[in-house]
Amino acid sequence: PQRLLTSDEITAVTENTATEATGKWYASALGHTATQTNIAKGDGRVLITATYTNGAAHLWSDTGDANSWTTTGPGSTRNAAAYGGNNLWVSVGYDYQASGTISYSTNNAESWTKAQTTPSGIGEWSDVAYGNAYFVAVPSSGSPAGTIGYSTDGNTWNSLVFQSQNMTKIAYGNGRFVASGGSYMATSTTGFSNWEEIGFEGGWNDICYDNNMWVAVGSNKIATSTDGLNWTLATDIPEGNWRGVAYGNGVWTAVNGTGNPSNNIWWICSFNGKDWFAVSYADGWTGYFGATGVTYFNGK
Repeated sequence: PQRLLTSDEITAVTENTATEATGKWYASALGHTATQTNIAKGDGRVLITATYTNGAAHLWSDTGDANSWTTTGPGSTRNAAAYGGNNLWVSVGYDYQASGTISYSTNNAESWTKAQTTPSGIGEWSDVAYGNAYFVAVPSSGSPAGTIGYSTDGNTWNSLVFQSQNMTKIAYGNGRFVASGGSYMATSTTGFSNWEEIGFEGGWNDICYDNNMWVAVGSNKIATSTDGLNWTLATDIPEGNWRGVAYGNGVWTAVNGTGNPSNNIWWICSFNGKDWFAVSYADGWTGYFGATGVTYFNGK
């Protein structure tokens, strides 16, 4: 079974001890062999997206202690999910025919419906974010390249084309969307118009806005911004394929997508998003295959 790792002692980290531990982490079994792809939260619920493998559901949800998980959703791979308020969720991914699909839920992720009107030609949707009353989704494959999908209700989607390269990661914060392509970043205040390229490198695995700061993580790199437009690379970053980043209780945490890393650095933490401390306390995670996402939920 796949495992979810949680920590309720992350606030115990201090600058003097950050190289040794970020608190006690716990593993809880999900009971399926499907590979987890991402994690999202909203309105008292945390949601894990996953591949569709051997009949396993593509979503797990929990409303309490992140230790009691239930399956939900139609049978297709989900790469990401976003919460839009008023019990409305959207999840994106692809089906067994290698066609990009979008699903939505109007009852806080209890049940899901496939969106009826979506942009054609998309092979796989890779990420989705919510802001400014819009869900905005980006694909990793399909035609035309550079497609951006947007919707207010999760069911009816429109699209635009920006640049000639897909943007595969997207986030919303402080009045704007920020997205990353393979070689560039872009931003829009609406999500459905006025996209413009940011003069900064792309190739980011995750983007997050919290505590008045943007943080982007990638393979052996992390960058920060206060406005989403002007970015600075952090220096002296520990080696790792940083796949996810989140903020909670005064601490930024990034997780390593490389399983059993040779440097024994499974996750890193920061108090300001700029200065990061390697954590080598793995607590016997033998067989751990690498993390795909992280979030802060209900004190954990």
